[in-house]
Amino acid sequence: GVRLVGSEMCIRDSFDLMETSFLEIDSEIAGMMKALIEKQTTEQKTTQESEETCWTLWSAYWKFLMSDPERTVFYWRFYQSARYTREILKVRQQEYKVLIDYVETLGKLSGVSDLMDAEVIVSNIVDSTVSVAVKMHLGYMDSTALKERTIYQSVFFLLFHLLHIDVWNG
Repeated sequence: GVRLVGSEMCIRDSFDLMETSFLEIDSEIAGMMKALIEKQTTEQKTTQESEETCWTLWSAYWKFLMSDPERTVFYWRFYQSARYTREILKVRQQEYKVLIDYVETLGKLSGVSDLMDAEVIVSNIVDSTVSVAVKMHLGYMDSTALKERTIYQSVFFLLFHLLHIDVWNG
């Protein structure tokens, strides 16, 4: 992995560089999510406001992924590679804890069973969103034909189903 030498980072090879780049992007995304959650949840009281917060979080993530195609494709490819290790997973789980905790809170506010696995739901939302972004960047999906709301509703379907929120007719 990456070593710190004094106050400088020492990158030993291209794999260290890729790992460092991936973790920097991931940390940037997680930091953005954390700031938005803190801002959005201070006075949240209703399920409808929860859905609005989900939209705010997701649309910021979507804009981030769409803003830099090369970075997004690199991020996804590294995540799908053999270089993605359990150590990196542990860092990511810590980074995304605030988002997982937010989904758990939504579940409790909505009376959803404690058996709901927020980590699985968050992983699905994050992975599905970046997968669609990469397919668009690579030209596998026509970005002009897909609307942001449709992508959002699709990736949040499981969570909204559990929370009894109908975003398809809303």
